[in-house]
Amino acid sequence: MIFSILFSPQMFNEIQNNDKPDTGPISNQLWGGESSLESPSVFGYVTNQDGVLMGGVNISLDGTEHYTHTDHIGHYILKEISVGTINLRASKTGCNDTVVSMEHEGWTRIDIVILCYSDAHEIFGSVMDINTQIPLSGVTMTLSGEGNIFTTSTDMGGEYSFIDILEGIYQLEANHNLYDSHEIEVILNKTAIASFVLKVTEPANLSGDVLGRRGTPTDEPIIGALIRLEGYSTSGDLVFGPLDTYTDSVGHYSFTDLPPIDYTFTVISMGYDVFNTQINLAPGEDKIFDPTLVLHAAEVEFEIVSSTYVTAGGDSMPL
Repeated sequence: MIFSILFSPQMFNEIQNNDKPDTGPISNQLWGGESSLESPSVFGYVTNQDGVLMGGVNISLDGTEHYTHTDHIGHYILKEISVGTINLRASKTGCNDTVVSMEHEGWTRIDIVILCYSDAHEIFGSVMDINTQIPLSGVTMTLSGEGNIFTTSTDMGGEYSFIDILEGIYQLEANHNLYDSHEIEVILNKTAIASFVLKVTEPANLSGDVLGRRGTPTDEPIIGALIRLEGYSTSGDLVFGPLDTYTDSVGHYSFTDLPPIDYTFTVISMGYDVFNTQINLAPGEDKIFDPTLVLHAAEVEFEIVSSTYVTAGGDSMPL
């Protein structure tokens, strides 16, 4: 046996205009009976960004236990909803949650559009310092386009990613408080890789000579000493480096175009104690720092091979 439900033009127009449908037999079947029309209700349709009706979408009322799901034609109805301001949430796996806030006056139609990613793609890449090629962490990445804005930050390896992004044309911008910002256009078809190299806005320089004390009247330059810089944020997080260099044939070293932050400065050279200190570089500063290393104290081991000694007269005596 096959049943057909016919919609009159008048009834369809009433539904489209958010009005309460007629309470005749047909509308009672459609909306769940006479009782559903007497109680305050919220109803409507859910579509995706392409206008496709979405079944199986969870519809819930924030702050309450009221919920339902859309049927195979994307329709839902929540009954016995108190009048007043409501926050209606639509959620489905593979889609962004969408919340609609509005005044509910007893019989309210709310059609919802949700952004889904069945055809979603990805944008990823890395951000480095243009001079040292060191990965930069904490860079704010902003992706805008197709009516959306997304943000994320680079990790400790200087990498970032945006996943579940619809294809289209986007503007991608990298921002860091110590570097010039940079923006590029990304055309996303499936997967896009976008990497940045940023230039320090007000770079600082650090140079000097490494000297060593060997008991001579004057300190001598140390050749081939390892110099290591590690830059830290005001909160103590490692944000730059480690950056290494070596002293040249006259004990000289230099670092150029550095971010103006606090650094741990370390010098390592064979035969000398490790040298550690803190150095602060101001924007645009050219700092000269000449560390002096101290000769490492030698450790001598003795092994006792006999518990006696021989006197001048040839007698053996205990130690």
